[in-house]
Amino acid sequence: MSSLLRVTLLGDGPTDRALQFVIEWAINQIDLPSTLNYLISFGSRNRISGNNLSEQLQEIIRLFPCEILCIHRDSEQADLWDVRATEIDRACDGIDLPNTVKIIPVRMTESWFLSDTQAIRAAAGKPNGTARLSRPNLNRIENLARAKERLEELLRDASESNGRRRKKFNKEIVWRRVRVAEMIEDFSYLRQFNAYQHFEQELVQSIKEHIELA
Repeated sequence: MSSLLRVTLLGDGPTDRALQFVIEWAINQIDLPSTLNYLISFGSRNRISGNNLSEQLQEIIRLFPCEILCIHRDSEQADLWDVRATEIDRACDGIDLPNTVKIIPVRMTESWFLSDTQAIRAAAGKPNGTARLSRPNLNRIENLARAKERLEELLRDASESNGRRRKKFNKEIVWRRVRVAEMIEDFSYLRQFNAYQHFEQELVQSIKEHIELA
């Protein structure tokens, strides 16, 4: 008989659902029992009731019951990862939650999606495009203060659009940022970053605990 592992992601805003594709990839790297299936649900803090993170955590698991709760916060500054992790831990303290996993990209979520030019071209609607894309060096993406804006600039360049087409493209830019994450096939490059390592380690441990208890 098959069993279901329910994973819920709580993001800061609606476009953080892009992290679902990171979570899905990470789960697929784990040697899961053939009888175990998984389902990932998403909710954003700006659309969930609650005066603080603790209340929102309780609300998200009421809306999306799960065995593993992934909690996202951007660190916003390179030296704030520990601060965000502590904020999440304090919000979880004293309330009844499933296994929790912190997912805290350094500075901004979009920094994790800047390195794959083929995914950017595909998300821009030009998978075979030839426009020059000046993406940042992979070793420096976590230090970018404007990762969201940089990703949008790359998408515009990759679209090779102008005039009316550029105006239409700009109206679609938000969902195209999410589309970049969807088009990335291999997130293994993220393993060089401590922020991703922390996330993956917590995810693997939580899934192992779930399997042992099943």
